[in-house]
Amino acid sequence: MQLVTPAKPRPRLAWLRALLGTALFGAAFLGAAAVVEGVATPDIEVLPNKLREFSRVPGRYNLAFIGSSHVYHQIDPSVFDAVCAEHGLDIHSFNLGLPGWATLQLSYMVRQALGAGQPLEYLIIDAEYVQLEINPANIRVQQTIAWHDLPTTVLVARTLMATKPDIKRAWQIASLHTLPFLYHMAAFGQLQTPLMNWVRGVTAETLERQRQVSNGPHGDGFRDYTNMLATSDPVTRKALVELQKEMQSPAGRARHQKEVQALRVGTRVTGTPKPETRVAVGELQRLADAAGVRAMFVTSPVLFTAYAETQQAQQAGVIDTLLFFTDANEFPQLYAHENQFDNRHLNAKGAAIFSRLMAERFVESVKKGGAGRPAP
Repeated sequence: MQLVTPAKPRPRLAWLRALLGTALFGAAFLGAAAVVEGVATPDIEVLPNKLREFSRVPGRYNLAFIGSSHVYHQIDPSVFDAVCAEHGLDIHSFNLGLPGWATLQLSYMVRQALGAGQPLEYLIIDAEYVQLEINPANIRVQQTIAWHDLPTTVLVARTLMATKPDIKRAWQIASLHTLPFLYHMAAFGQLQTPLMNWVRGVTAETLERQRQVSNGPHGDGFRDYTNMLATSDPVTRKALVELQKEMQSPAGRARHQKEVQALRVGTRVTGTPKPETRVAVGELQRLADAAGVRAMFVTSPVLFTAYAETQQAQQAGVIDTLLFFTDANEFPQLYAHENQFDNRHLNAKGAAIFSRLMAERFVESVKKGGAGRPAP
């Protein structure tokens, strides 16, 4: 039997095939990116901008604040550090707060902070609540993709299993996290933003301006609402102005007074934390302990939550130190109407007061060396 050797492809034909394949792949990738067009907005870019700024000068920071907008817009490192210096503590802090971030996302930020090349001694963490659900509209958002690395996604699974869900709920939650996890593992989130910036024609000057805006006027990650109004895009600014008007209206003032009064007569939180809180909040404490960094948890002066889970976690020994500010009786200045921006956040004056009070409690806890003052 005579064997027939297949003819080798001509070099020019192979080159054309490779070129065509590359073009098709590029077209497919651009099409996929177009699906998420509009995602990589300046506000979404707060996460990488803050992480880059935090790690830009190694050896600079020994304390990081981690939490949601109640950290981002309410804790001023320049005020905090100055108060610490008044008491003989050499503290250089950075604000890593991000809007909307809850406890599970914070584990990602804690690991990023610990691995950023900074000589961290302290973490101050505002872990408001554990949220397993993701808004379906945010599944392809770059920020959501970013925190769905393997350790955080495993923590999501552990937290979900701690709730002993039925099959339907387990499937619903798992399906929400699968796509951003796959995007993260495929580095789609890292490619998405540069690609969309190229498609939009975003210049290096614009990116630098976004970095500066994200990290506030002092470059320490803090933006109060005066700065937000001055530097936000028109759509965001309009929404902020409406919130401010609502808070300053007679109806807003009356509602605020009613909510403060309800908080003043609130009952003491007791009981044990939920299983998911033990897992998710406990992971934050574990990460800090493993790195030899002291974690202090904090509650913000808000009206919509009493931080019951955080208080119970401290009472149960899940976390060591709790700096408690959700108390309208002990901290009336933090709940005064003139210090509010909207019904959830302090204005610039309120943020300065809060930062000073937090620094004073921090100094007390450091000098005491043990756990912070128990929540009421």
